[in-house]
Amino acid sequence: MRCVGVAELPEPRMCRGGCAYEVKFDGWRCLAFVRPDGVYLQSRQAKDLTPYFPDVATAVRESLPPGTVVDGELVIFDTEAGSTVFPALLGRITAGRRLAREAVARPANLVLFDVLADAGGDLTGLPLRHRRSRLEDL
Repeated sequence: MRCVGVAELPEPRMCRGGCAYEVKFDGWRCLAFVRPDGVYLQSRQAKDLTPYFPDVATAVRESLPPGTVVDGELVIFDTEAGSTVFPALLGRITAGRRLAREAVARPANLVLFDVLADAGGDLTGLPLRHRRSRLEDL
């Protein structure tokens, strides 16, 4: 789902099932698929982002069990400025041989919003509050 700007947040009773709000970081939406043979990071346009974010792929592989699919946003934080740095994400795509140095100098993060599959089981039919609880458990 794409983010939409609004002048005012709707009251919870205005949304069927209630409302949930997330911070919109300046990053790239990303699905992470944890497979027995590794991790696959996919953009909203179904492009493979894994080669550009080996640090994130490693963290996901070490943190989540196989069969898990999560939805989130790739970001690179500037801790001094207290914000995200979108151009640093673009720099990963164009880094070429400098990619390993870029990953060390400006580590990327995957901020998770939702879990779509758990141990290979499809969770998308469950209410968001149940998926969110499972994500927090993970």
